[in-house]
Amino acid sequence: MSKRKPRTSSKKHPAVKAPVVKGPRSPAGGMTQYEKESLKELQSELRDRRLEALKLYRPNENQEQIHACRASEVLVIGGNRSGKSLCTFVEDARAVTGQDPYGKYPEKDGVLVVIGKDWKHISLVCAPLLFRAGAFRIIKDLDTGEWRAFDPSTDGDRRAEAKPAPPLIPPRFIKSQSWVLKSQGMISNCKLHNGWEIHFFSSEGDPPQGFSADRVHLDEDVSNENWVPEMQARLVDRKGVLVWSAMPHSTNNALLGLKERADASEEALGEKSVIRQFQLRMLDNPYLDNDEKKKS
Repeated sequence: MSKRKPRTSSKKHPAVKAPVVKGPRSPAGGMTQYEKESLKELQSELRDRRLEALKLYRPNENQEQIHACRASEVLVIGGNRSGKSLCTFVEDARAVTGQDPYGKYPEKDGVLVVIGKDWKHISLVCAPLLFRAGAFRIIKDLDTGEWRAFDPSTDGDRRAEAKPAPPLIPPRFIKSQSWVLKSQGMISNCKLHNGWEIHFFSSEGDPPQGFSADRVHLDEDVSNENWVPEMQARLVDRKGVLVWSAMPHSTNNALLGLKERADASEEALGEKSVIRQFQLRMLDNPYLDNDEKKKS
């Protein structure tokens, strides 16, 4: 007697679908609120960077020669409003932020020394030029809508629309700052995120020893002339640059000695001289109002 086989259904069991986990709906455009806020922050950062002073700075022909100079010692002689302070401190800022278009300095881990006549000069001139807004003025271009350097020869009727340029060294580069007396703006040193360090000294003190520098900037007269040979020695290991920005009527013996060396060297070697001097005049500054020039 044959056994009957059990019936088998021809229908298959339906596949079990994995549960669908529903998350929060993305806002219009497929971006979360966090992504939108991050994008806004990025756009704001890009706008701020386009507005940084070093990107808007436009040197005149004489200042550009100073920026392009590759001599190991550079004298910049000029009177008030001649542009000597602006171009030499712009050069400082380009060096420490790794933005020198001529590639004369290391992009990171460098040392800049700024020497003022006294701490009052550091607080009133040197620190503000580097870290505060207003080293020069900027204005929105009528054609492009972009910010650019204010030019009194073409923008004179729009003077009220101009505003101070942002600091030459933007806050985003600054890691830390130390002060001799912060309430008076007497800064001692500044460390940047790229490893550069800026050290400020009053020439009334004795020059420090035992370190190497990539750039030394003496601004105006120095009280102690021993700073000059000592700073020259600090630059040897790194093949650094010494720049001295000073008034034309200065009678500082150290400065006069450098000027005599520059005269002799430039006469013999021309632009290949290792020590160069540049003369800037108020009347040659195209970014200075004509009414101001007439007062000189």
